[in-house]
Amino acid sequence: MQSLRAQLLFGAALGSAAVLLASGAIIYTLVARSLWSEFDRALAAKARTLATMVEFDEAGLESDLVDAPPPEFADVENAEYYQIWAADESVFVRSPSLRSSNLDFAPIQRESPEISETHLPDGRPGRIARVVATPRHEPPYRAAALAAPVAVAVARDSSSLNSTLARVRVLMFAVGLFAVAISSLMLAWLVQRSLRPVSRLSREISEIGDHELSRRVSRDGVVRELSSVVDRLNALLARLECAFRREQRFTGDVAHELRTPLAGLRAKIELALSRERTTQFYNAIMRDCLGTTLQMQGIVENLLHLARADAGQLILHRERVMLPALLREGWIMLEPRAVANGLNVEWLITPPGLVQSDADALRVIVRNLLDNAVTYTTPSGRVCVSVAPYEQTIRLIIRNTSELPPEDAAHALERFWRADQSRQTGNDVRCGLGLPLCKALMERLDGTLAVAVNNGIFEVAVTLPAARIDVDSPAHRGNNSPALAGETS
Repeated sequence: MQSLRAQLLFGAALGSAAVLLASGAIIYTLVARSLWSEFDRALAAKARTLATMVEFDEAGLESDLVDAPPPEFADVENAEYYQIWAADESVFVRSPSLRSSNLDFAPIQRESPEISETHLPDGRPGRIARVVATPRHEPPYRAAALAAPVAVAVARDSSSLNSTLARVRVLMFAVGLFAVAISSLMLAWLVQRSLRPVSRLSREISEIGDHELSRRVSRDGVVRELSSVVDRLNALLARLECAFRREQRFTGDVAHELRTPLAGLRAKIELALSRERTTQFYNAIMRDCLGTTLQMQGIVENLLHLARADAGQLILHRERVMLPALLREGWIMLEPRAVANGLNVEWLITPPGLVQSDADALRVIVRNLLDNAVTYTTPSGRVCVSVAPYEQTIRLIIRNTSELPPEDAAHALERFWRADQSRQTGNDVRCGLGLPLCKALMERLDGTLAVAVNNGIFEVAVTLPAARIDVDSPAHRGNNSPALAGETS
């Protein structure tokens, strides 16, 4: 695992070292250029000065340099050198330091000094300046003098300057290393100090236990860069708290809802075993136990579907599905109950009712919606089921007469919620999972589900994507459900 502190320190140290290195290289380059420029200017000025000491008269070239050379050009250690050539490239005069050696002669094409590196006669590295000058003259030798320029070369040892620059390089390198070490220590301290809010935030988070999800991370003293992290973290804790509470409530509700039918089963079985009973009595008890078992099976199946939908584990196979056919299939099992309750059922089906959906998931939705309508409709009430196209969708609307107050309509989609007057209907045990399950499945099917209560009518509206209809398909020719379309029972 990479350390943020190490990354910051390494990056800052590397950046400061790069800046110091670049700055040192620039400073050294400027200093070296300045020193070499000063060295060359002095060398060129000395060459021009020597050129002015050459004269031309009737005897030819003359100069005081022949008899009295400057002391720096004497035959001594670390002396400088000069040499003057006549127009015919013959040597006019040379410094005593040259003895019998000569400086390199090079034709000069321009009047300004030419400076280059060279090797001195004693083998030392040096630099040489060459100039072309016209000797001083007096009339009547003016014309001849103008045609006979002389070349002057002055050479000087450059090893001392090279040594000086080498010492400057070593000094700057040492200073740079020292600066990098000091800056690294300062950066380490700054990084440590800057990361204190992160360490404090980490420590505060670690103190939040499993049973303290109601706590929130304090924003007091939090730096601006971490304020958004604290806000997101508090929002996450709030969602976790809601999820844990919902999970606890869900577990308690499941235990309660399963305990009720299990207690009923136990009471019926104990009653049957308390003494000898007739065959008719046992048959009646077994039918009651079977009904309770089927209700428990429905609760477990709904819970399983809800768990899979919440976990995103539902495997959907989208295909063309005839919605009226699913309604007819789901109504077959509920029709006896509807007749027993004296319900007036109206079917308003606009063919073909073809949707693009998953048949199994849609079957669960239809079964729960119809069961909910039959179960909670007021005695001798009315149920209306309609299917009609709406823009690019198919809309299924199920309405039933109800005593549910309008303000409780939104609670109908909450898990395990039931109005007090409908917690138990006859021998049926209801746990309030049907509509929440339908809503969860509809979200996976890219559809919508909405509930409302208006003027004593409970309405569930479902919208599903419509499937493309082929002109020659049986659905287009009117293959709808004749047992439902326009039927009233």
